[in-house]
Amino acid sequence: MTDPLRKRRWRVALCVGGCIAIWVTWVLLYAIPRFGHIVSIWDNLETTELSCRQLSRETRNLSEDLAFLRQAARALDKRLAALPPHERIPDTARYIAERAGACGLDVIDADLDLDAALSCTPAGTGSGISEVPFSLVVVGTYGEVGRFLESIAESGIFIQYRSIEMERFRVGAGQLEATILMNLFVGVE
Repeated sequence: MTDPLRKRRWRVALCVGGCIAIWVTWVLLYAIPRFGHIVSIWDNLETTELSCRQLSRETRNLSEDLAFLRQAARALDKRLAALPPHERIPDTARYIAERAGACGLDVIDADLDLDAALSCTPAGTGSGISEVPFSLVVVGTYGEVGRFLESIAESGIFIQYRSIEMERFRVGAGQLEATILMNLFVGVE
């Protein structure tokens, strides 16, 4: 009896071993390469997801930058529209000298480059803006010079300071002489 039972066990063992061998072969030849392909696809999906997140952040940043640039362009257009025409540049220079007097400064010299003011040409191609050199020599205290510069900044006049030189004017009186070199910007058509 042991003989037929033994044969039966061997047959079952051979069937189970054969099934295991087939399964191992299937795993080695089909499942692992397929699994590797699936892992590769999964890695590609993760990389793509990270790229999409980064693009989303960059798009948000670009949208914010674009909104900022549009706002800056509107502000610049508003400032450019406020530029005086070149015919009014002597009035603007006179206004600046009057502001110096209103701040308590004595105006010693005000020099506007009239040739540049009368022959205004655009500073850049199609810019519609031109620079006119203007120099102002005033005498007063440091505080008065500061108030004058602040009042010009608040007036909305579009200028660029090239240099501001200050030296003592009267010893003991606390006064100084300030030479202010600037460019006045005007609109040119």
